[in-house]
Amino acid sequence: TTAGVYTNVSPSVTGCDSTSNITLIVHALPILTHTQNQVVCEGTPITVTASGAPTLVWAPVITNGVAFTQPVGTQVYGLTGTSEHGCVSTSQLSVTVNPNPTPVISAPSAYCDGQSVTVQVNQAFNGYNWTTGATTPTTQATIANNPIQVTVTNSFGCSATSNALNLLQNPVLNTTGTVTICQGQNAVIHGQVQTVAGTYSNTVPSVLGCDSTSVITLIVNPLPVLTINPVPDACEGEPVTLFATGAPTLVWSANQINGVEFLQAVGTQTYTVTGTDANGCVSTAQTQIVVKPLPILT
Repeated sequence: TTAGVYTNVSPSVTGCDSTSNITLIVHALPILTHTQNQVVCEGTPITVTASGAPTLVWAPVITNGVAFTQPVGTQVYGLTGTSEHGCVSTSQLSVTVNPNPTPVISAPSAYCDGQSVTVQVNQAFNGYNWTTGATTPTTQATIANNPIQVTVTNSFGCSATSNALNLLQNPVLNTTGTVTICQGQNAVIHGQVQTVAGTYSNTVPSVLGCDSTSVITLIVNPLPVLTINPVPDACEGEPVTLFATGAPTLVWSANQINGVEFLQAVGTQTYTVTGTDANGCVSTAQTQIVVKPLPILT
């Protein structure tokens, strides 16, 4: 096993001994170097390289320097290197492919307008990165966040992104309104006759679970308070004046005009004034004017 020259003498009966010289050359084994053991995630391309011999063979068969993929699990690859002298060295490396996570997200099929819904992932992972910005196992979301996904990282450090989820929002009809009436009138609100000022609410249930609410405010305006200036008794032929206050619009019976003098026939006449304010509310008031006849001289 040691390099050197080895001599052998073969004696002869004739005295003529024979000599044989053999030179033993010991070639060194090739020194192989290669990629270190690999740990990658599922689907990641793997490239291994080796050097140290003119002929390099991997088993199972892979090509030196060419990327490949491997199923989940650990595979040991043996390397055989053969020198130009036919000397052989071997080595090996292991490639471990860890599985990717398989996140599946879910949430209630629909939610009511004005609320939000909790979206969760099917199992626990080491890390979370939601498209909503959350980094927790669950996230609150609305249709404004559609489509919703989460990228998770498992204990091997491998990451994957979930399916996309689109939320459905059911409508909620919340209406408000104002009804204005005058004192003495009534209004039908939510099917009921109302006369008192206040706020009236009614909730309408929905088969979708999203109840709608109507809120109506009833305003009751007071009637205008009319004041009529008293008119003293007049004599025949003497002008009289009707004058009232308390409303921007005042209409007298008998086609009389507020504050304008007129002549009334002898006797007692009743006059009615109708006053309408800025809210359209109406009230009336009455007064009498007495016109006495002149004496008859004989």
